Amino acid sequence: MSSIHGRSVLVRAGAVVAAAAALVLSTGGAASAHITTDPTVVTRAEYNQISFRAPNESATASTVKFELTFPTATPITSVRTAPLPGWKAVVTKGKLPKPVTIENATITQAVLSVVWTAEPGVGIAPGQFGLFQILTGALPVSVDTLVIPATETYSDGKVVTWDQPPTANGEEPEQPAPVVKLTGSADEGYGGGGHAADPSASTPAASAAGSAGGAALWVAVAALVVAVAGAVLAGLTFRRGREHPTTDQSS
Repeated sequence: MSSIHGRSVLVRAGAVVAAAAALVLSTGGAASAHITTDPTVVTRAEYNQISFRAPNESATASTVKFELTFPTATPITSVRTAPLPGWKAVVTKGKLPKPVTIENATITQAVLSVVWTAEPGVGIAPGQFGLFQILTGALPVSVDTLVIPATETYSDGKVVTWDQPPTANGEEPEQPAPVVKLTGSADEGYGGGGHAADPSASTPAASAAGSAGGAALWVAVAALVVAVAGAVLAGLTFRRGREHPTTDQSS
């Protein structure tokens, strides 16, 4: 292999690496624009572990408080929080404005909010994001999409509310609320066997949904890994070409 051809291979490999890196960065940038959930699809009748990804969008202040407000028209009766070092979580449960009948159950009390507050000296710094995790009981069967507004409070006193529901035309609102889509039979909701599930068990449906929620990021990461491997291979080939040059037979 000539040195000119070897340099050409390296240049092309470098271009592939740059393109893959740009894909990864652009994917991360899109995800950091608002609060997102993982997984994005959960099963109605199961206990579900849901993570809320909260990026810090301030250049100077830290996120010191994060709040989720749960809908009362489609109530959630059970929520637990995962331990988060340096943060205190408070789950508030109260009486609904009016009873809600779903399947064979009449709901009068439900979870109203979950608030995480950072201890002094702790917070989500600029350029970072936080993961706030909850475990829910059986979810409402009367809707296909559950909207859970979120509020971020920064150390400088600024409050950002993410409470706008999805639009009818599919366009993303300016301050979109986190949403999760519900799947599974409506017959297995509050009146079914959902509460019999083991909350510590990981269900196949929930695992599959979690994989789907992060699929786009993993595709980008895989592209970067392949590109880097290609660059390393090209470098080794170029080195072998220099150590064992091919004799030019044209003259």
